[in-house]
Amino acid sequence: EQWADYYPKEVEAFKLDMKRLVVAPWIKEFLDKEFNLGVEAVVTNGFNFKKFHVEDKDFLKQDITLSMIYSSHPMKGFEDAKIVFSRIKDLYPNIKILLFGFEPEPKNLVFNFEYIRGAAGEKVKEIYKKTDIFFCPSLQEGFHNPPSEAMAAKCAVLATAVGSVPFTMKNLENGIIVEPGDTKGMIEGLIKLIEDRSLRAELSKNANESIKSLTWDKSIEKLDSLFSSN
Repeated sequence: EQWADYYPKEVEAFKLDMKRLVVAPWIKEFLDKEFNLGVEAVVTNGFNFKKFHVEDKDFLKQDITLSMIYSSHPMKGFEDAKIVFSRIKDLYPNIKILLFGFEPEPKNLVFNFEYIRGAAGEKVKEIYKKTDIFFCPSLQEGFHNPPSEAMAAKCAVLATAVGSVPFTMKNLENGIIVEPGDTKGMIEGLIKLIEDRSLRAELSKNANESIKSLTWDKSIEKLDSLFSSN
């Protein structure tokens, strides 16, 4: 997280004489490219899929809900989201935009939306259940759990290629991936998901199946094997 004030200390820690473990492939590549530092292994986050399992997802409903986690942090991409949501609302006035997060409700937005503050546990699951399309416009992330959570809850996900997204998603197979800051690509991707119900359902189902490989058991087994061999 190069934007953070603690970033120099993170770099110092990675330069210590030790074997390095990271949670995402991009971090391994970054350390190699920027600092010529080797990484012993990538051990990804896992998920408790029961927390996000949705039994009766309705892929055929007419009214579409587009959701996103709201944060004012510049790296979360909300400035891009405002441009995208404004255009989507112009094109599809009846679409529901649902924002949720822990900060106060955002003000002075030019589009209508619902905001849920402080959702946790079952409330987050309920948000994912009613979400048809989950949108992540982040500029940078470490691992980036929310896209994987939404995939587990059978949402169609459009996300930027940051954090774990290039590892967990394949474009137009189990989601749609765009480059950070590409608002034109975000709008085009959302239009595709809104207008093509069959594609939306297919990506949602594929996402749910593919993300099941990201288990805590596999991550723990890999970590245990690394410790045992060293």
